[in-house]
Amino acid sequence: MRDLGKVRVLIVGWKPNTNQFLRIVLASLGLPAFTRVSRTDEALALMRDHGFEVVFCTGEAEPLNPSAFTRAVRHDVLGRDPTIPVFIVMSGCTLNEIELMRDAGADDIFCPPMSAD
Repeated sequence: MRDLGKVRVLIVGWKPNTNQFLRIVLASLGLPAFTRVSRTDEALALMRDHGFEVVFCTGEAEPLNPSAFTRAVRHDVLGRDPTIPVFIVMSGCTLNEIELMRDAGADDIFCPPMSAD
């Protein structure tokens, strides 16, 4: 089994001072190396060029919203791995939004109330 501290993580839309949840999750994984981008178009380009193993997409990501971004990852013909785990981290969402993200192919959706425990 691969050491979790060596997993390559891509974070899309993360603002470092606003998401304590992601900091805790990364720490629990052994502080793996991660790449952070604010824009979904940058993320898709990076995913084509570099091998990431996990993607976290936050509600702050733009120009694509999290469900549209996940759909783009799953259907990108130039992407390296359409089955890469995509986790959505939202500050709040409705049941309809959760269903849209799930139907787009998100592996899991985190929204309050939540804890890294």
